[in-house]
Amino acid sequence: MTHIEFIYDSVLLKGLILKRTAFYLEVQLISPFETWENYTMISGMCRGTPNHLLTEHGDKCITRLLIESYERFKILHKRFDSVIKEYISYKEELIAAHDIADIKMRNTIKSKLEDWFFDDLFITSVTGVFPTQGDRAPIFEILENHLIERDLRTYRKTRDPVYAYLRIVK
Repeated sequence: MTHIEFIYDSVLLKGLILKRTAFYLEVQLISPFETWENYTMISGMCRGTPNHLLTEHGDKCITRLLIESYERFKILHKRFDSVIKEYISYKEELIAAHDIADIKMRNTIKSKLEDWFFDDLFITSVTGVFPTQGDRAPIFEILENHLIERDLRTYRKTRDPVYAYLRIVK
């Protein structure tokens, strides 16, 4: 794995090149946010191009992919509290959709709810960032882990006898 560093928007971005071939490129942003992998590929008729991913074109693609990862995570980081509120609403709507008997209709509604959630989260016309299908699972994982940690903290504060004892002693 090769490390890469460059400055973008007055921020030092650090990344790893996980895989690089003539037609496939995979990178991961490791600083200032450690985030998921991002990739690009050249497929089909485009493989005849002399500008494959082992040339300067590939270097530009690496930079672009790391910037895209940074921009996506920056939006999530800046608006995290409001995103969590939207995510809770999204989960409530999914639970409500679960009561629909028609499985095909239920799955269509769930898919549309997910699309609307991400359209609202990354308003593409405003942010210029378009989350891919591959970005959805890591974003959901981040949001779900945050909710689990928040619920654990709340549980410990309200039901943990050790926490209650320490609160009294202090």
